[in-house]
Amino acid sequence: MFPSLADGRDLTNDIIGKSKWSSSITIKDMVKILPGFVEKVLKEPYCGTFRLGRAYNAKFWCQFNNFFFFTKCKELHPSEDIVSYRRLIILTDNLFLLLEPDEGRYSKSEMVAWAFLYSLVRVKILSQTSILFHWMPKNDSDNCWEQIFELSDPAALLEQVLGRMKNLSADARLINEGKRRMLS
Repeated sequence: MFPSLADGRDLTNDIIGKSKWSSSITIKDMVKILPGFVEKVLKEPYCGTFRLGRAYNAKFWCQFNNFFFFTKCKELHPSEDIVSYRRLIILTDNLFLLLEPDEGRYSKSEMVAWAFLYSLVRVKILSQTSILFHWMPKNDSDNCWEQIFELSDPAALLEQVLGRMKNLSADARLINEGKRRMLS
């Protein structure tokens, strides 16, 4: 089923539901819980989370042929004069992952942001080397989340994002008759 859940997300809370994880949870308990999780995922495949600030081995995502990497980019902060941060962008089937590599070693990269692609509101190429992303707010009181990236080929990033969103949009229509908030 598209999209894959095997992309490094922590699914524990989604699987165990309202229960809290404890070492007393047995395999038998998990087998009883799984049908509810599967039913939930069939209705709403956007579950799981990544831990911000946690170190991830970015090489993990290299095993997936359909994931796309932008290794040489900078995130620009317009509110801060000429401040930029080295970033690693990874696009999975339905996620935008943003990591900060530890001095060029992708084996230890800190997760600084992530979002489901369906939460992307707008993308705009600003120049031959920069691209702007607007993300939906997490709740009604927040403003849109804006990011600007500087990289050698923003058009390639845009093409990859739009291709994945097109797949997600088609998949969402099949799963839930177009009720998802997707860009088409």
